Amino acid sequence: MRSTPEPGSVATAATLVTGAVAVAGLALGPDGRLDPPTSELFAVAAGFVPVGLFLRRHRPDSTTARLTHLVGLLALAGLAATSWSGTTAGAWLTQWTWWPPLALVPVLLLGFPDDSAGTASRRSALALLVVATGSTTVLAAAAATSPRTLLTSTDNPLPPAAHALLAAFTALATVSVAGLLVAFVVLLGRARRTSGPTRAQVLWLAPAAVLLPLGIALDVLDVPFALVPAVLALPVGIGVAILEHRFDDLDQVVHRGAVRVVLTTVVVGFYIGVLLFVEPMASTARPGVTAVVLLAAAAVLLDPIRRRLQGILERVLYGRRDDPYAVLASLGQRLSSVGAPDEMLRASADAIVESLRLPRASVAVDVE
Repeated sequence: MRSTPEPGSVATAATLVTGAVAVAGLALGPDGRLDPPTSELFAVAAGFVPVGLFLRRHRPDSTTARLTHLVGLLALAGLAATSWSGTTAGAWLTQWTWWPPLALVPVLLLGFPDDSAGTASRRSALALLVVATGSTTVLAAAAATSPRTLLTSTDNPLPPAAHALLAAFTALATVSVAGLLVAFVVLLGRARRTSGPTRAQVLWLAPAAVLLPLGIALDVLDVPFALVPAVLALPVGIGVAILEHRFDDLDQVVHRGAVRVVLTTVVVGFYIGVLLFVEPMASTARPGVTAVVLLAAAAVLLDPIRRRLQGILERVLYGRRDDPYAVLASLGQRLSSVGAPDEMLRASADAIVESLRLPRASVAVDVE
């Protein structure tokens, strides 16, 4: 029986293929490439793709994970279209592929987090999904009338059909933008009605909620890159909201990933640094000898560096959980400096929070 590919693997493969198409277009695409503004699209791809891939691999059944990755993948597809815009098909795609990832953002927000969205929010998200599909279809049809000049040139007049389709797109896009603002209002209300992890997760989107209206206002005033901070704040907020509360073993995944990233950076930096500063001085060495020595030195240093980094990150993330004697010693020192029983209980809770890097600790006293 043929096994079904995992959703995370499929998402990764789709992302790699789309990225390869974009790179191939930049390297091999024909002349005459269009030059539309792509800073926001690049910010969407840079923010949503890594967060979406991570969530798709570790939360394959999550609607938030699927939509987060889809937004980033569509933005990456828009960049790929721009890289091939020297062709007629690429130019046509460039005129409208920038819109779908932006139109899906309010749909994503109305369903976040997965378990707290009510029936009204789901229906609103479905309605905005229909609006996003309709507006994308209308814009693609308008682009078919003027594939190279619809939104990227004002030199040539547009046909009447294009004007009518653009008017329809503007009306539908206005609904999507209004839905985006409504989605933040709904999330704010959800944060006020709920408590615990759900409320904390929603509040992680507060920076994006503040930056987005400000970015839209500045963008209207033609301030360059005005929307980029808000666009980046949204996927970062979604990722942190999920990881902050350590769903199952995601904190361990992040910990191992952080060790690998830092370790790779240190080893590569060490290798490049020695190549740049030591090899010029080793003029008597035969070609290739220096590189072999550097690889051997990096291999020898790899495990001690890994253990040291792992210890530092574990201390930052989890405190002294691997050193119970140090925790008890800290608790004893804290208790020896207080006298009253109520102060001892408070000091015990404080010591536990500080030693184990916990968000909070409480002491329940049975007065009987």
